[in-house]
Amino acid sequence: MAGINTKKFQVELNNIKFIIFDKLEEATEEEVAVYRVCNIITRYTALRNIVQEKVTNGFSTEVHEDFRRFIYEDIIFIFSSFVVQWESNGTPTSEEETTRYQQEYKRILHLSEVFNALVDKGKKRAERIGYRRYQVHPVNRSRRIHGFFETYIPTLAEYDDKFKQFTRMSQKQFRFLLNAVRTSLQKCETFRSDVISPGCRLLITLNYLSQGEDFCDLATFYEIAPCTARIIIKETCEVIWVKMSHLYIQFPVDLEEESRKWETLNFPHCFGAVDGKHVRIEKPANSGSEYFNYKKYFSIILMGVCDAEKNFIYAGFGIPGSHSDADVWRNTNIGKALNSGQMIFPPDAPLPDSNIDFGHFLIGDNAFPLTENFLKPYGGRNLTDEQIHFNESLSSARNTIETTFGMLANQFKVFRKEIKTAPEFATKIVQCCVALFNYIKKTADADTPRISLENSGRLLSIDDDCRGVSGRAASEAIRRRDIYKDYLWTHRRRSSHRRQ
Repeated sequence: MAGINTKKFQVELNNIKFIIFDKLEEATEEEVAVYRVCNIITRYTALRNIVQEKVTNGFSTEVHEDFRRFIYEDIIFIFSSFVVQWESNGTPTSEEETTRYQQEYKRILHLSEVFNALVDKGKKRAERIGYRRYQVHPVNRSRRIHGFFETYIPTLAEYDDKFKQFTRMSQKQFRFLLNAVRTSLQKCETFRSDVISPGCRLLITLNYLSQGEDFCDLATFYEIAPCTARIIIKETCEVIWVKMSHLYIQFPVDLEEESRKWETLNFPHCFGAVDGKHVRIEKPANSGSEYFNYKKYFSIILMGVCDAEKNFIYAGFGIPGSHSDADVWRNTNIGKALNSGQMIFPPDAPLPDSNIDFGHFLIGDNAFPLTENFLKPYGGRNLTDEQIHFNESLSSARNTIETTFGMLANQFKVFRKEIKTAPEFATKIVQCCVALFNYIKKTADADTPRISLENSGRLLSIDDDCRGVSGRAASEAIRRRDIYKDYLWTHRRRSSHRRQ
């Protein structure tokens, strides 16, 4: 061809053939037909305009992997078209064909330089962040056909009992939950075609929480990478907490109404039981003994308050296990409000079957401080019969929070094993479990209604930046506990006399 170095052209053509050898070997007749009719100059111009627009908007092949892959694949297509057309038509004979091939060859030379630059950048980037051989490993490329979600779950959905055993919720509850979180879990389509659906993401998370599976085992089941499983579970737990916690974890507005539920447990005017639970985690890096608790393992603390029906009405998360329950309680919003007198209580009202006016209160074990609105057992050995009876009655009522923690751990077996994540990730897992626990429990026998925010209670959260004030129990708190002790003792004797 006039104006073109024939030897250099042949070398360049051989290089291009080598680059696209596998592509052409695997090409179908339809693809070859597309290559044959492609207008190379028009395709080149379109690619150049797209790249200029993307660069103007801040895209870079150094950062945006999909952008680099798009350019790479489009160049391969143009190379393939050029080679197919050259081999089909042979050396141009007319002046018009010669001019067109000269123009196309200039574009190919430019694209060849761009292609080599992309390859070099890709190698350097791989050296910086670690070499990655595959975007999706060949082992996982059949996920959409043979994956666990695509094959086993449709069969599982035919049996309600098995589905509930697997996810800890009914199919109706699952659909409602999926509808609530779908928008936040939906990922945008990119140049890749293997985006994991919100339903699959939610099921992976529920599978992990309910069965306590290892990340690698989950990755094998669902044909995804272990790192992808971790990312999916972390994102989904956070979304579930944000979407569901304000609807299903509610601090009661009407304490009088809430306290009536505790009369069935023979502890009137109580509106909640408090306790802390150590959640076992893997030793965090460079943490020393900060997360090492008195039980001789590493943990974070879940501080919970439950009602008489064993629902969480408050939960605080993430404090290192080396802290005591009293320290954690003093640093919560509700604990600080109680200590400072900022929590609003209804006026004192007569206790049942008596004319003794008494306020409303929380209960806990000896680890917590005694205040006017927080009762705990009497300490010491030489206790009177009245004090022993008070301690037994309080322990029986306080057992609700112990039972609630037991139900939580039984429902989500992730609590039975060491959570092998960083404390921040483990905190999100615990938050998600608490929100799901209340959601499943409150909607088990209902039509899964969305609770109105206008009538919802207050959701209290932990504040790590504040420090509580410690001190000895005030004399007024001791006096009030003695009054309640005498009431329980008298009420017990009256009840016993009536039965006789």
